[in-house]
Amino acid sequence: MHCFFRDILRLNLIHRSLSTSHTPLDIYVLRAHTLPLPYLVRPSVSFLVHLTPAMYLTLRRSSPESPSFEASSNIPQLDIPMSHLRSQLRSYPVGATVATLFLETSTDPQLFPPPMAMPTFASRPTFPLVSSAAEIEHLLPQIVTLPHSIADPGGPTVSSEEFTWVLEFTGNGRLPGVIMSQARMLDIELLTNPMASMDQLPEMTYVTGSWVDLLLNPGSQASPERYTALYRSPTSAHPPLQLRLTVPQEPGFLLERIRVNGIKEIWGILEIVKEQCWLNAILTTCTWTAEGLQSTLDEPPEDPAATEDDLQAILTGTMTPRRIPVNVNITSSSNDLFGDPMEFDYMAMSEAKQDRPRIEMTSPERPPISGLVTISVTLDETQPRGVKVKVRGAVGADLNQADLEEVARRGGTLGLPGKAWASVRSSI
Repeated sequence: MHCFFRDILRLNLIHRSLSTSHTPLDIYVLRAHTLPLPYLVRPSVSFLVHLTPAMYLTLRRSSPESPSFEASSNIPQLDIPMSHLRSQLRSYPVGATVATLFLETSTDPQLFPPPMAMPTFASRPTFPLVSSAAEIEHLLPQIVTLPHSIADPGGPTVSSEEFTWVLEFTGNGRLPGVIMSQARMLDIELLTNPMASMDQLPEMTYVTGSWVDLLLNPGSQASPERYTALYRSPTSAHPPLQLRLTVPQEPGFLLERIRVNGIKEIWGILEIVKEQCWLNAILTTCTWTAEGLQSTLDEPPEDPAATEDDLQAILTGTMTPRRIPVNVNITSSSNDLFGDPMEFDYMAMSEAKQDRPRIEMTSPERPPISGLVTISVTLDETQPRGVKVKVRGAVGADLNQADLEEVARRGGTLGLPGKAWASVRSSI
């Protein structure tokens, strides 16, 4: 099982890119494939896949004021002591995604025996930090018990038992699973069983409508084209942002558990799940309402009659709007992969460059300048904080990319258009 700890070797690379004495846990989890946690809840190995900014802050605040960090070459020196982290994660808190690998009795024969060399077209997992890790492959031990009649010829005849390795995301049934998009479920299929159809993936629940509906409006039978939300600055640095999210027309699934055979499968699955969790965490920082069903509390007051002073304020760019409209879009590397999975072009997928998940937000430039400000936030393991922020437009703004990426890291992704607006205003 030593291969699981190869991912910890990335810690030195991540640590060198930061000016901190200990590597922040949230950055490590975002940039590495996972943090292995042996014997967290059972005699097996668990993996910390993702932490929301709120959960990371909770862990920091609950950590001992003067922690004694373990001096061990096998334990990464993170800003949260490993003993404290393990004690908090055993209860599967909201905001922490934990996967557990364990061995269980197999009830269904596998289509392909684990030792069988199957052709793979998957481009996962990726290793942008340690390219040599791509050469590592390790099949998990396969266990089969002999029939009782062979072990004890005089005893009763009992059939043999087969065991399979399972990667589980429900906290032993305490949680519903991870909300996944169909495109990422296809990525997982490509890893675990590229010759199968979508309905042969075990232990997942299909949900009608978009995966965004499952995330933002669970239990609803309606599937709106857009959701709206009001984002208010905690420091009143800018007017409220009227967010308008376009819903991807892509079905959703609840990933509960899945069979695995080797370390590359595990790394690849956790990489895909981490990307989905990153998107889910950003979207759930606001309270969304299906467009057309807004609360009357969010309705803006009627505009008074415009005056000459208002016109001059617009022309000079000094007018403060009551709200700033922001369109939010989710982009994916597989936007056109929806349909019959049996008709999916696996070879084309394997040759395509894997794009990371991205949130793109557009808002108007400050008057009298015409045009749009576009801000994109991408999950990027090669960046110091694990995210990359790009701004197009925002004429006159003095924006530092590192500052914007720090805002995104701390959970303020959807507020970045307001930060750009405030920066332009201060330059006037």
